[in-house]
Amino acid sequence: MPYHTPKPPSEVFLTYLNEHYVIEPVLGKIFNKNGEEVGYIEKTNGYVWIDTARGRARRHHIVWWKHTGEWPTSEIDHDNLIRHDDRIENLKLSTRRNNMANNSKVNGLPTGVVKLRGYYKTRPYKAQINISNKTTYLGTFATPEEAAQAYQDAKARLT
Repeated sequence: MPYHTPKPPSEVFLTYLNEHYVIEPVLGKIFNKNGEEVGYIEKTNGYVWIDTARGRARRHHIVWWKHTGEWPTSEIDHDNLIRHDDRIENLKLSTRRNNMANNSKVNGLPTGVVKLRGYYKTRPYKAQINISNKTTYLGTFATPEEAAQAYQDAKARLT
């Protein structure tokens, strides 16, 4: 199973969710039996996680399951790019490539450009291109525009 494909939970977990929580796909929220909203936003990635006595999962996967009756078999993309907005109207099944292209809009950088962290003071932007599920490194650059040009040149050459 690819890394980014949601791992299907156990039937015990799904049964526990149904018995102990109220899942509202239209609102994109999950409530305990006392009517209190549950879940927390993961600081590292911005997704909402639900922890229960029987397991844990991302809230958007649970909302998708409750609405469709099936656990997602591929990535789920948030149309408005807000990772904690789990309303069913904001969720759609997506390929890894399309999801990453959509998520690149979040950082404000052109497609194929990544801002490097750490000690990359003089050349903090990396260009890369993905062709046939293979990522090719194109180099580091001083500006996002230079990195974007390298991506565009490689795209013209390789596609």
